[in-house]
Amino acid sequence: MDYTKNYHLPQWVKSDRIMMDDFNRMCVDLENGLTGNRQKTNELSGQIQRVEREAQERDQANSDAQQVILNDSLFHIAYNHYHLLAAAPAAPWQTGFFHHRLGGAKNPVTANGWADVNWAIWHPHAAATYTSNDFRACFQQLSQMVIVKDNAAANRPLVIQFTPPGPGRITKMPIYAQMRNNNGSRGYWHMSFINMATGECEAETTHVSTFELHGSVNVTAVIKEPFYFSGGVTYQFVVTSEDSGYNCTIDFPNASASFAAESLNAGPTGVVAHTFQIGEAAEDGAVLVQYRTLGAGCTLALTWDGKVLSPAQTHTFVNTDGRTVREAMFRKNGAVPASTNLQLHVNCPVGQEIFLYSLGMMTV
Repeated sequence: MDYTKNYHLPQWVKSDRIMMDDFNRMCVDLENGLTGNRQKTNELSGQIQRVEREAQERDQANSDAQQVILNDSLFHIAYNHYHLLAAAPAAPWQTGFFHHRLGGAKNPVTANGWADVNWAIWHPHAAATYTSNDFRACFQQLSQMVIVKDNAAANRPLVIQFTPPGPGRITKMPIYAQMRNNNGSRGYWHMSFINMATGECEAETTHVSTFELHGSVNVTAVIKEPFYFSGGVTYQFVVTSEDSGYNCTIDFPNASASFAAESLNAGPTGVVAHTFQIGEAAEDGAVLVQYRTLGAGCTLALTWDGKVLSPAQTHTFVNTDGRTVREAMFRKNGAVPASTNLQLHVNCPVGQEIFLYSLGMMTV
């Protein structure tokens, strides 16, 4: 009997007897060999599939990373373009971009329960309710206003300072003028309302006296322009004039019944709602909110087409009005329809306040 060279399988010749043991051994050897080959083939196939899967995952990760880089680049471009539009005095309408200033007669959003202070909308959460007398008791006259006839350079301002205990607004502000040597000219008195914490002039108005009398007259002028104020913040009323047609001194009559102020309290929560028409659907987008808080506990959340979002990022900068503001960005991370609904939710703890300056959107 002969045997094969590589696997030692029996090779019978005609003169050999076929022995059962030899035959069975050959079959067992064949079975073991084929089984081993199949196992090795399966292992190799698994290794190939694993390598292919890892390669696909690497390709997908690289593709995802490249898409993230592309999206971030598009957002940077869109963000810069948005702020260029926001800075323009009369920006043209553009698909996928909106910027709305909040406050004033043309306020475009629904903001029930918020106070409109012309340059923003305001949500104060007062700790208590105060009376007009409570506010008036906080006033202190720092200097008397003096107008010198024929010498306007010698005029001096009236300065009144107060730190209110809570948020509110002054609806009537009296000033008492003692005019002498009047030659019949009107009085033009400019009033500025200055936030001493920020240095910003938050409101101003010019009062024109209706007295065109010769000689002497005493008059209480009532300024009816509303002045909004936050609790615990120091303010100054500064009244100036460039008049020179009469001699005059002007004071704040602290005991005057003409003074009127009211306490304001919007409670702990507020909602600003708006539906944007962006012209056409977009793959992604972001909402930008500019605001300022009094106190560190106020929070913002955005419901965008039913999806609740927290700010993706916030930062502080000086806006085009010269105000130091915070800006919160809310990323959609998904498709934005041509008509998209926003609800901005604000939560203010007791004694804290928030001012919203603008609401806008950019899409990519």
